[in-house]
Amino acid sequence: MKKKSILRNIIITLLALVAAGVISFIFQRLEVQEHITTIFVFSVFIVSLFTDGYFYGIFSSVVGTVAINFVFTYPFLKFDFITPVNVISAIIMLAIAVITGIQKSKPMKRQKRKVKGKKYARICFVPFPTTCVHR
Repeated sequence: MKKKSILRNIIITLLALVAAGVISFIFQRLEVQEHITTIFVFSVFIVSLFTDGYFYGIFSSVVGTVAINFVFTYPFLKFDFITPVNVISAIIMLAIAVITGIQKSKPMKRQKRKVKGKKYARICFVPFPTTCVHR
């Protein structure tokens, strides 16, 4: 992967997670805490959608889970992975990251096959079909 692409992926991941954290903090101050998990789930979706590969989506789901558990749920500033709600949130965010990555990679693979097929067609059928080389 190119350095430019890696930097772009890191920036997208950080911006999405920081935005989710800031919005969640505002919601917590407004006492609208039931939407904090949804904000982080949306952040994981955005990261998975706009970055390359699976790593950044999975990373953001882990960071989001830790942030929700440590900062935004009772007991505050303590980890509590025994509560079923926290475990379910972690599983859902991880599933969203993986499923979005899979769905995003399918059209990319299809496009690569299409380009490869066009190159083969150009080699085989233009201008002399007898010069076709099968690879």
